Amino acid sequence: VSPSVVSTTGGAGLTVRGSNFPFDAAGVRCSFGGLEVRAHATVSSSAIVCVSPALAAGATALSVSWGNGISTKALELTVYEPPTVREAAPSQGSASGGSVVTVFGERFVAPMTCMFGTEGWAVDAKVVSSSEVQCMTKAHAEGSVSVQVSRNGVEYSQSDVQYVFSLAATVSKVTPRVMRVDAAELVVTVAGENFVSDTKCTIGQAECTTSVLSSTEILCRASRLAVGNHTVSLSPDAGTLDGLDRVTVSVVDPPEVVRIEPSRAHIREGTRLVVHGKNFITEGEVTCVFGSMHRSRGVRVDGSRVTCVSPKAGEAGSLELSVVLGGMESNGGSLMLVAQDQAKLLAVHPSRCSVGGCAVEVVGETLGEDYSVCRFGTQTTAATMVSSLVVRCDAPAVELPGVVNVEVMSSSGDLWSSELSFTYDPSASVSSVQPSMAHSGGVVQVVGSNFLPGGELECRFGEKGRSGATWESSSVVRCQVPSLPHGEVAVGVRNYATDDGGDLGRLEITGCCAARGIRPSRGSVQGGTRVTVSGIGIETTDKLVCNFGGVHAVAEVVSTSSVTCESPWFLAAGTVEVRLMDESAASGTGDAVEFEYMARVEVTRVMPSVGPVGGGRLVTVVGSGFATTGEGSCRMQNAVSKGRLVSST
Repeated sequence: VSPSVVSTTGGAGLTVRGSNFPFDAAGVRCSFGGLEVRAHATVSSSAIVCVSPALAAGATALSVSWGNGISTKALELTVYEPPTVREAAPSQGSASGGSVVTVFGERFVAPMTCMFGTEGWAVDAKVVSSSEVQCMTKAHAEGSVSVQVSRNGVEYSQSDVQYVFSLAATVSKVTPRVMRVDAAELVVTVAGENFVSDTKCTIGQAECTTSVLSSTEILCRASRLAVGNHTVSLSPDAGTLDGLDRVTVSVVDPPEVVRIEPSRAHIREGTRLVVHGKNFITEGEVTCVFGSMHRSRGVRVDGSRVTCVSPKAGEAGSLELSVVLGGMESNGGSLMLVAQDQAKLLAVHPSRCSVGGCAVEVVGETLGEDYSVCRFGTQTTAATMVSSLVVRCDAPAVELPGVVNVEVMSSSGDLWSSELSFTYDPSASVSSVQPSMAHSGGVVQVVGSNFLPGGELECRFGEKGRSGATWESSSVVRCQVPSLPHGEVAVGVRNYATDDGGDLGRLEITGCCAARGIRPSRGSVQGGTRVTVSGIGIETTDKLVCNFGGVHAVAEVVSTSSVTCESPWFLAAGTVEVRLMDESAASGTGDAVEFEYMARVEVTRVMPSVGPVGGGRLVTVVGSGFATTGEGSCRMQNAVSKGRLVSST
């Protein structure tokens, strides 16, 4: 019999399995310890369904009978008082399932199952004690359902205890991600979705005071934690369940400023300062705090260095400089602001270059060996003393074009000069080269942007090719292709000798010209056949020849894609290569096409030799030197008609 246990309330459908049961259940009776009830249904000759009546708790016998005294042997059936449910914790969880729910009640005996809702799936329960079981939810539609338990999987306790299925909680952001170890209290704000009222939070192993501000925001407060990484966990019941979503926060020692280089800055702003210290964390924004008057963005170099740019100040004096990293402010270091200029700058040569940087000379008065640093805007480079009037330094590369101030200073920041303006121009960029194929000595048009007129303007062809550029506009220059091996090269334009940062175009360097076709492709050994040779790499200004198997013929340039010439006479019939080449070249290197020299054509006889003036007569022409392939034609006076080649005669 299945199930073999039933509750005292009755109403459980029991399947009794055996053999030789009648097919008609009308006369079949089920006996529960002498209390007979009609069978509910006959499933087959080996199975009958009986519905249990209300019974007393304990063991009872179940048998089946029919007809006049036909009865089965008795099977033992256990009757129990039904379990009851008082509480479920947590009372809500994710609709995607997977939450462990602890159910409290009475009369819990293993094995047991739980069901969430009257139409839910039964799940196995872990019996902790006679008053506590644990069940894991399965995926369920959102909403509130009743919590039920059963000892036989058929009869479930009816209770008013509800469990709410809600959308799964997700975490989108945790702030701050880094906290200082000396904080009196660690407070983490967790942002996300679908947070419920009893969502709990832990940070590492520390249980937090959790404040659910809304369905999208939670505050987690914990006491001090050790330095290190700690996992923030959210769950319906912190400490007993895996977190719904996890993220790590770091507890660190606070940042500390040790020294500032240089220790002095000019009041007109722009001094690049390096703040040395320790515990400079790698996450979050960096802010430089200059006393109470100014805050600016800083740049983290590594875990012990941050760069800042000094602000403009109204007067000289001392102030404190601290840094804020990831929301944590350091102690302050001392910075002296000075106002005096000890040297006067007169000129900088050149006064402009590309964003890629260049070498410059700065001319001034009362310059000395102590002036060892040049500053361009906020960047500094080493300066070399040439004389008491000149220092040489490299203008550093910058990301964007524009005007910056140039000055020289001592490495300690104690000595300053006046300022001059220096201009960074954008790098020249190439978008296309026209034509895309050319021979050495040919002229190409380079199209792009940021082309500047001037003596340093040049075109670059690969690694070694250079030629001066003729400026036509800010987007067009013309350059002559230098002598280079055949093949594809990158083409760039330089406004200055150090300008290498722009986009490049592509150019295929060919021989003088590359022949691609010839029409007609055959002619007499006597020469004089006018042919048109098509090709690429042809310039309208070129002085070209057609080379027929080593014999030159003057070419007339028709366009950038074709020339015409007359075939020279040749000794014997056969096929030769035809190349286009410069008239001064000893030999051609470009692609060739084939031209067929044919023997002299002679006509010796026409059959018939008489025909009507209206035409239409088919004639056979006999002679020598006829082609054996292609099409033939016959000319009678000024009329030409197509013919069919039969043989060479």
